[in-house]
Amino acid sequence: MARKRRDDGTGRRGARWVRENLEAVVGAVAVALLVRTFAAEPYSITTGSMAPTMLGTHLETKCPSCSAPLASAPAYDPSRMAGQETCSTCAIVGQAGTECVACGRLLASARPATGRPAPGRCPSCLQPIPAGSLGEARLRSGDKILVDKVTYRLRSPRRWEVAVFRRPGHLAMNFVKRIIGLPGEELEIIGGDIVVDGEVASKPASLQRSFWFPVTREGLGDWDLDPAHWRKDGGALVGDRRDGETRAPMVRMIADHLDYNALRGLDGENIVGDIRLRAHVAVASGEALLILERNGVEVITALDADGSVTLHVGASTLRGSASIQVGKEILLGCQILDAEISVTVGEVTVLRVPVPWEPSEIRSSRAAIGVRGGTATFARPEVSRDLHYTSPPESAMRFPYRVRSGEYVVLGDNSPSSKDSRYIGAVPAENFVGKAVLVFWPISPWRMQRIR
Repeated sequence: MARKRRDDGTGRRGARWVRENLEAVVGAVAVALLVRTFAAEPYSITTGSMAPTMLGTHLETKCPSCSAPLASAPAYDPSRMAGQETCSTCAIVGQAGTECVACGRLLASARPATGRPAPGRCPSCLQPIPAGSLGEARLRSGDKILVDKVTYRLRSPRRWEVAVFRRPGHLAMNFVKRIIGLPGEELEIIGGDIVVDGEVASKPASLQRSFWFPVTREGLGDWDLDPAHWRKDGGALVGDRRDGETRAPMVRMIADHLDYNALRGLDGENIVGDIRLRAHVAVASGEALLILERNGVEVITALDADGSVTLHVGASTLRGSASIQVGKEILLGCQILDAEISVTVGEVTVLRVPVPWEPSEIRSSRAAIGVRGGTATFARPEVSRDLHYTSPPESAMRFPYRVRSGEYVVLGDNSPSSKDSRYIGAVPAENFVGKAVLVFWPISPWRMQRIR
């Protein structure tokens, strides 16, 4: 006779534990799918069209001349298989002789006959980077970003926001660009600026801070010094001219150099007119000068030894002044930006005037420091330039362009290397996936950041 086994409850408890944990896992997966579908979703950046805000596939290396670090799109992908080429516009690898799946450009060979990368130019020292001289360059994948899929369900997209959208005519492809033109507006690109209904569109201050790209490199080699009136003192330049004026100009014109384009032959082709000059200034006597020049018109900021700041614009009577408390050294700045000229002390704007010219293409753009009737010290002088949009003749969108109802114009931050509305047309509102909000990979202090 079989003995009846006593049930101590352990079997039921084990089954209950399995069921409860399985329900938790299924619930977590369901929540993740719901979040991905309706709230937020990660995306990978494969191209450099939004550099340096977001980086696509790139090489991490150093300039062989000055050892400056470079994060640059490769002239071609050294890891590709035989018969494959990398698109010179968006760095996506495909079969040679076919069209790029992202931008439609023919994938012709990017390599010279030697099989080495085409030479580029270092944005720091401007020296050529000879083919095959990069040493141990590391190929890195692009940034990974988080996309908010809720905001555009609640309101319309806004100018200057970065958005992910489905490419018109190729809905299986997702692009990421910055929103520039809104429905009903007449849009132009003039001198690197966005002109909306005849007025230059100004960027919010929080966004502009991330759009100042350095032009001068570390050290003082960017300035042309007259040894009769200028000398170096550590990290500073000291100018002395008691009987007149002396200037130390930058040694080159200000152009749209960008690290990411350094190896691709696209760097520094366009003169940039929106520029900023700053330095830590101490005036012993006379006046210290910050000088910007755009298309032959000079903008001069003069700081007196008694603390008075004066702004002169060309030969016109457009002037202003402000008295400030001057200590041993102050951070003085002058900028031409989005149809406005301003002077800053520290981070405070003390003078602001509209530019006295109409939007126009940029023929020349220069910066200099100077001294008039005395002695002044300029520590850590730095020149920066603004984001510069271009309107190449081969683009399909002709400006001025009237944005139709329900559509938006989008552009890449890396304008010389971006397939955006200039080539693919305006984007219908229903094509937007969401707003890009965060670079979450790679995890590093200088890449992990909120997207502005």
